[in-house]
Amino acid sequence: MKRRSNTKPPHDPYVLYLDEAVSGKKFVSLLKEAGLCPEPFEKLLRGKRKTPDSEVIEACSKAGYVLVTKDQRIESDWTDDILKHKARIILLTDDDGGPIHWMAALSCGFASWNRALLDHPGEPLTIRLNRSGHVTKIAATRSFGSEGTSY
Repeated sequence: MKRRSNTKPPHDPYVLYLDEAVSGKKFVSLLKEAGLCPEPFEKLLRGKRKTPDSEVIEACSKAGYVLVTKDQRIESDWTDDILKHKARIILLTDDDGGPIHWMAALSCGFASWNRALLDHPGEPLTIRLNRSGHVTKIAATRSFGSEGTSY
């Protein structure tokens, strides 16, 4: 009798939707090489530059994507939209980095941010990821507007 393999992941890989500020051919290419599933900004919002964050959050959430951004204000300025649409966001806190640094952070921090997404299924979630790939803060439904959860 053939045994079932335990190497299959317990879920489909998360699709990382790249915000306008981080989207680019180089970054998409690097993420694909690292084994991640990126979608460029143009995938959902074709030809719409300077799109309000509320529209990006809504489109991304409806598609079931995890939004990757470096917009530090998204967590504070768009909390209502994050909650309303149950958005899942990875916030890259490395302002000075570029595609190589962002890819390294997402790749090195994969286990941590993946675990956070698995631990909070269907909940609005913001994950802060620093340059070295460490998750510095996780804000989930129960912590939005209150004390916040840090890991």
